Amino acid sequence: MRNSWLSTTLMMAAGSMLLLVSDGGAQERASEAGVLVAQATAPGAGPAAGTGTGSGSGTATGTGTATGGTATGGGTPTGTGTATGAGTATGGTATGSIPDRDANFVMTAASSGLAEVAAGQLALQKASNAAVKQHAQRMIDDHTAANHELMTIAREKQLPTPDEPNQTHKQMVEKLRTQSGAEFDAAYMQAEVQEHRSAVALFRQQKDGGGDAKLAAFAGRTLPKLEHHLEEALKIADDVALGKKK
Repeated sequence: MRNSWLSTTLMMAAGSMLLLVSDGGAQERASEAGVLVAQATAPGAGPAAGTGTGSGSGTATGTGTATGGTATGGGTPTGTGTATGAGTATGGTATGSIPDRDANFVMTAASSGLAEVAAGQLALQKASNAAVKQHAQRMIDDHTAANHELMTIAREKQLPTPDEPNQTHKQMVEKLRTQSGAEFDAAYMQAEVQEHRSAVALFRQQKDGGGDAKLAAFAGRTLPKLEHHLEEALKIADDVALGKKK
């Protein structure tokens, strides 16, 4: 009986060990399954899929520079900028337009030239002094030639030009029209002095500071004649004032 009891005890112990081994394997398998389950949940919460730079949010897709920022939305490459929107390359001097000071020079110089021709033609009719008439003919010749050259340049530049003197120059001519004889001589020569002082200043400014090369060159060529006209006008005006006749 003692041997039977011992055998039974041994058999029971062996069964318990098998059960423990079996349970250990189950637990091990359970642990492995737990790990697999835990790893299976990784797409939701782990770095591999759920969050992080790769997919959920961050610079690459959701927000940030690559999609919503400078490269596509706005900024220099696509939206606006000097190259496409506006700037010197499209609207400035590169397309042929010139500064306002050059356009103003054309209008003022042309108006003055037209007035000089009109006043000179009037002086040929009304002046009593021979020197005044000679001066008047020189004004007609020189200013007609200068106006022709100026108008040619203005057409090349597609600049507007006057068809008649401006209001100030027109008033000067109309005032002379009401006078005659010695009175006309004095008034005409005084007007010549004033007009050529203004013209010399205008042409000198254009020669030294004009933006367009052709207009600046024209001013430089014409300026010496205008200075000579002024010197002559001053001398004749003094002679007329003293009652000298030639």
